[in-house]
Amino acid sequence: TVAPQALFLLNGPFVLAQSKACAEALLALPGDDASRLREATLRAYGRPATEEEVQAAQQYLSGYEQRLAASEPDAAKRKLKAWQSYCQVLF
Repeated sequence: TVAPQALFLLNGPFVLAQSKACAEALLALPGDDASRLREATLRAYGRPATEEEVQAAQQYLSGYEQRLAASEPDAAKRKLKAWQSYCQVLF
């Protein structure tokens, strides 16, 4: 692993597109955010999420959406951007 590989994973257009697609797929699932977070962990890591992971992820999503509130008035767009960021973290 070299620095450009890490930077590509953080900022590359392919990774950003895939994290957005993953977020859209998760948000389309029925249920609440906790169940979606469990599904995200299962898809990314092949194992169930712990309750601590679910709680930490919920805090991450909530904080991300709150920080976007000043610059993004559309709640649906804020939610998608927060989930996209979370999916990128999982990757």
